[in-house]
Amino acid sequence: MRKNSKIVGFSWALLASLLNSLIGPLNEKSFALGSNFYATALYKTVGALFILTVLLALLPKARRDAVALVPQLPKVVLMAFLGVFTLYFFETWAFSASNIPMTSFMIYVPGVVSIVLGYLFLKEQLGWVNILCFALILGGSYLLLVGEKSPALRVGALYALIGGLGYALFIFFSACFSIKATIGLLWWLFLWGACFLTVPALLTNSWQIPLPSMVPVLLLSVFPTIGGFFCTLKAAAYIGAGEMQMVETCDPLFASILAAVFFSQSLGLFSSCGAALIMLAILLLGFHQSRSSSA
Repeated sequence: MRKNSKIVGFSWALLASLLNSLIGPLNEKSFALGSNFYATALYKTVGALFILTVLLALLPKARRDAVALVPQLPKVVLMAFLGVFTLYFFETWAFSASNIPMTSFMIYVPGVVSIVLGYLFLKEQLGWVNILCFALILGGSYLLLVGEKSPALRVGALYALIGGLGYALFIFFSACFSIKATIGLLWWLFLWGACFLTVPALLTNSWQIPLPSMVPVLLLSVFPTIGGFFCTLKAAAYIGAGEMQMVETCDPLFASILAAVFFSQSLGLFSSCGAALIMLAILLLGFHQSRSSSA
């Protein structure tokens, strides 16, 4: 049973990474069509909330699941602040300031926090492979930063790190709270996330969005936003927070390929070496988990 659970968990996590790899290219397209990062982050969340509201209206079970979560709203609000507001606001800001490969890799660097928190509070194992992967990610992050001379790229990397920290804490609390991934949970997360994101958009008067840019924003709502979140929550039910965070780091590899093909964006030599170290950490962890599952 444990072997099957690991396979299911890693499958959900890999699917989440595939969907999340679309975030950078779709954000880039939205900016090219005249949107700003405040509006893009807000309206992709509002779009996801609208779709989930329709599903709630059509599915009685989804409504029951949403109502059943009312006693746990404080936990859900915390998850929404970390996993929707913090992630989407700073991630989208990072994509507007930096390129897709840099942001996509840096957003997952704080995943090491999931490994540490999982070990300290969730009694997850911290073997030599995890420690080695921890070191590889830190080394890779350093090379990513020193390999890019542009101050704008480094500032974007900082925003990505803040967004990634929110995501890492979201994954940790998802595993800690053990709240079942349902449409009702997603509805609450995006409801509160939209409320949080409305504040900076209104305060800066940056809530307007050109009509053409609504197309990539709508695609952001459907695929990485709803799809990525759902797959992440499903994965959290089967594998540890640190394991899931590491598997989903496949996202920046896919995103970098899309950036090179469609936007001619790439990393420099040192940054590419840093990205390679991060990918090596993923491969080591995946190999270790496959050996553990078959044992």
